[in-house]
Amino acid sequence: MQGRWCSTARILAPVALNPQLDPEAVRLLARQFANGDRDGDGIAEDKPVNVVVLVPSEKAAKAWENHADRTYRVGDLAVGVKELQAGHVGMVVLVNKYDGVDLPADVCRLLILDGIPRLLDAVERREAVALADSSVRLAREVQRIEQGMGRGVRDSEDYCAVLLLGANLGVAIHEPRHLSLFSPATQAQLKLSSDIARQIKGEGLNSVRQALRACLGRSPQWTERSRRALAEVRYAPHGTVRPEAVALREAFDLAATGRTTAAADRLQRTTNDLDDQALRGWLQEQKAAYLHMTDPVAAQQVLTRALDENQFVLKPAGGVEPTQIKAAAVQAREAAQFLAAEYGDGVNLVLGVKALLEEVVWGDEDRADDAERAWERLGRHLGFVSTRPGPGQPLGPLGRTAGRDRAEDRVRHRHNRQEGRGPARRQHPLAQQEQPRGQSPARHGAPQPHLRRQGHPATGDARGDPGKVRAPEARGRPVRPRARQ
Repeated sequence: MQGRWCSTARILAPVALNPQLDPEAVRLLARQFANGDRDGDGIAEDKPVNVVVLVPSEKAAKAWENHADRTYRVGDLAVGVKELQAGHVGMVVLVNKYDGVDLPADVCRLLILDGIPRLLDAVERREAVALADSSVRLAREVQRIEQGMGRGVRDSEDYCAVLLLGANLGVAIHEPRHLSLFSPATQAQLKLSSDIARQIKGEGLNSVRQALRACLGRSPQWTERSRRALAEVRYAPHGTVRPEAVALREAFDLAATGRTTAAADRLQRTTNDLDDQALRGWLQEQKAAYLHMTDPVAAQQVLTRALDENQFVLKPAGGVEPTQIKAAAVQAREAAQFLAAEYGDGVNLVLGVKALLEEVVWGDEDRADDAERAWERLGRHLGFVSTRPGPGQPLGPLGRTAGRDRAEDRVRHRHNRQEGRGPARRQHPLAQQEQPRGQSPARHGAPQPHLRRQGHPATGDARGDPGKVRAPEARGRPVRPRARQ
């Protein structure tokens, strides 16, 4: 994607410009552009364009059903793309497909990302929970956003307007930690778009409409500014690969030839050089997977140390002692310190809180982990010492906050999916009933030591990601980690 993204693209996040803008009004604006009614007067005075909307879920797609001409999913996506290539269709919604789709030229002139793409694989979701507070997850999230934005601009002469809906996407193009992770060309376009955004900040939807018209109408002033901005972009002569990705690949190669102890040592060397605690704990879990093949006792000890770094790694077979959280001394001071460290300005604060609320989706099993993390962070926003459920708690969701006037307040937001009373939390696919020690299935002979979740945290074949974890077979036989492509 680097190098061809992009010639002329205007990237706007309406919620970052004005948090009071109605999402339904933005959807109506998109429908008007698809019809050729760019000034919103009900008359199609301009050329109709194809509007493509990328949504992360079926639930998000339903919000567009009154406006969309077509809705396509992975199974019938090829048919939808051919239809777009054949000519004007109108507004097309693609469900959870942010990469692998080319929408050049008139195939797509207005691209809308309505939310950050969701992870479909249970293994990826589990990894996302374990690395929720890690820069690794942030980098992968930005990569998926950039992949989505790049769908509509495929060569140096192409152009496309991009709208980002939702507070999470607004945060992504406004918050410095996110911005630094985009490619140089995307950063240049975002900087140019932010200059425009500052001019219309706080204004209504008409200002967004005018900005889109300038892009799609090929305004000479905008086109020239865009070309100048991209002419100054410079890429590093060599690509960079994260050190943990290199270590995971090399460790897998060692383990594939039977050198599991060397694989564990390779991961440890990289772990020693990392400052990211969540990532350190995650790599220690992978190390334990390799050690389990030759030294199960040492593997349990490594898991215990990993838990000190990351509470969402697998628990050792012996379990862990629960800890009681202590109340903050002064709630207001704790809240002020957290907010000052977390947000650089008022816009980031507004977007951050809106993003938290968007993460709490009632009755959606796949969003339970996101809801629990949002609940925990909300407690910190309010000045509480706050925790969220760990993977060893099958009865969740259970969040805990400790305040000044009470030693511990347990906040339960259990769900009833039929009645829609709370965010669903399904038992994790790796979570199994713990077997009594020494009673592994006898099918393979002598009893084998086991992790608290049945089997050990290694995974299956050489086609995937050694950093991802799959549940092993029920009989508990050690299986190799997958390698990252």
